[in-house]
Amino acid sequence: MGVRRALSVVLALCLTLSTGSVAAQTSGREPGDGPAALGRYRIGNSTDAVNAAIDMSLAVFDTDTAPQVVLARADVFADSLAGAVLTEGRGPLLFVPGGRDAALPISVQSELDRVLPPPSGCDGAPDVFLLGGTSAVSISIEQALRDQGRCPQRFAGESRVETAVAIATHALQRYPTTRVLLARADTWADAATGGAYAALSGDPIVVTQPESMHPAVENFLRDRSWNDIVLLGGTSALSSDVQRAAQSHGPVRRVSGDARDATATAIADQLWPYTDQVTLVNGYTETGWVHALAAASPAAAVGAPQVYVHADSIPAATQTLIDARSPIDMVIGAGPDSLIADGVITAAGGGNGKIHDGGTGGDQPAPPTGPIPTGTYVCYQGGTFFFDNVEIIDQTTYDPHGAEGGQFQLNGNVLTFLTGNFASWVSRGEYHADGGPDFPNNGPTVLLYFDDDSGEERRIVCGYGED
Repeated sequence: MGVRRALSVVLALCLTLSTGSVAAQTSGREPGDGPAALGRYRIGNSTDAVNAAIDMSLAVFDTDTAPQVVLARADVFADSLAGAVLTEGRGPLLFVPGGRDAALPISVQSELDRVLPPPSGCDGAPDVFLLGGTSAVSISIEQALRDQGRCPQRFAGESRVETAVAIATHALQRYPTTRVLLARADTWADAATGGAYAALSGDPIVVTQPESMHPAVENFLRDRSWNDIVLLGGTSALSSDVQRAAQSHGPVRRVSGDARDATATAIADQLWPYTDQVTLVNGYTETGWVHALAAASPAAAVGAPQVYVHADSIPAATQTLIDARSPIDMVIGAGPDSLIADGVITAAGGGNGKIHDGGTGGDQPAPPTGPIPTGTYVCYQGGTFFFDNVEIIDQTTYDPHGAEGGQFQLNGNVLTFLTGNFASWVSRGEYHADGGPDFPNNGPTVLLYFDDDSGEERRIVCGYGED
């Protein structure tokens, strides 16, 4: 299990924090007020592709925090099908006008300036990924980025298939994994909902024509060892011939349903770690790919898998998933009310509050104050025990099982470890009186944050009295 996938499991175990950001230019919002862990939200509130993606970015990603941004053409979905994995769920996918002569819109430039740290040139890693050749994302746009000190990297091939392979190859170099997702290349529905999982997990997507495996995909699979080749969709999406070709390269399974909404819920059930959040996308409009592909990274960022709805109703497969996980504690509608009616968002769950603009705070309660209950807290990371337990002995003293004890102080809900082994490696801690439905006991929860060897922030979830 790679770093990205291990981190994604921890995220979904207890996602009680927002990863929000907001538009400062026109709305008077303040950074950090994006979707919280409880409530109903609408993001991407525009039918225009460029504006919708910017609105999603403003709602979810904080200023100066995205390690990279992905740019794709706004008029065709082909090169975007596999792009979500490049976001890592930590930065947005934004759209720009397509064509050889297209210029970088001022609105996109402003969002790049906001969400990315200041330019540092190309001494470090690329900070803007371009999807497709120069007829998709123009040379003019690439040069404008370079003139501003950005370091763009382009992924392009002879077709959308080769572009997807180039993206997947880069993703594997960054986060090696033995799982790959395979989707049909001629439409967007399965690749989009699979892409949200790819952004969460780091498992790449490649695409092929439905009838037979494309030679570029065949070569990509042949060059590596796989433990899990996941076909997204039934045999009408990826034929039995594609399945047989894939089986020559490793274990194969299908994650599918009898329609795109059923495949989306199968992805949520069989691939995502369990969560009581959902992102709703209208999967039945001609331009639904705009919101589905742009919402993939926000969905990963807040731990809310994408599922498909109609403009004014919830399909049976989506409703079944919602009922099985009810009550759903956070619902994000990706798109304007012409694509997803208020009633659809309300019917999906998210409590009893209003539908919040994505850039405003929601129904998350204020951080608790007061003492942490004494007793045993069992800590998990990636679904397994990290320690046997941690004992809170009194309001300032703890004792990890079999390790040196220590002292901490609590200000609001912020834990600072003063002495003992936690103080040497836990960068910060938090106490939440009600851990929320993503943690099994729904009770007092301690979160421990630390940086792993690669510099990624990781989280350990400690629940009161669980065994």
